[in-house]
Amino acid sequence: AFRSILEDWYGRIPEKGHACHVLSNHDQSRALSRYLRGLGSRGAEYENDVAKCLAALLLTQKGTPFLYYGEEIGMRDGRIGRRDLQDPLGKKYYPLHPGRDRSRTPMQWDSTDGAGFSSGKPWLPINGDYRERNVTAQSADGASILSWYRSLIRLRKDSPALREGTIEFLGGGDSD
Repeated sequence: AFRSILEDWYGRIPEKGHACHVLSNHDQSRALSRYLRGLGSRGAEYENDVAKCLAALLLTQKGTPFLYYGEEIGMRDGRIGRRDLQDPLGKKYYPLHPGRDRSRTPMQWDSTDGAGFSSGKPWLPINGDYRERNVTAQSADGASILSWYRSLIRLRKDSPALREGTIEFLGGGDSD
């Protein structure tokens, strides 16, 4: 599916145009959450691998990648109860549409109360995994998602081909 989307996307960019790539934003479920849902009950087993694959896909494309906060530490959608909803769309259409707040939970900087985001009560609940999944914890782990992002960003910075090169899709996809 990614290949098909990218082939179509690159085919639509004018000759002197510039590509921009994004996997997540504040109006949709986080990419990691979407793709783990697709794996069903086995998703949690592959969480870090999926996060790293998404990072590699995003950061090795020609053009400008846009990271949505928290992608670099593998943040997933938060669990937001009805009483904690802030999004007008979610408030109006709950439970038919849960709103967009799940992807808008506070950034998880560290394992302190408030996740290093605030010493007060944030507008949305902090994700339950903030004590383990945060910038401080991942900064100390060379195998973390954050370390992977940092290495890909360095690679991208040092490689003009990743920023400005051309792309050629080889073979026919799954049948190769």
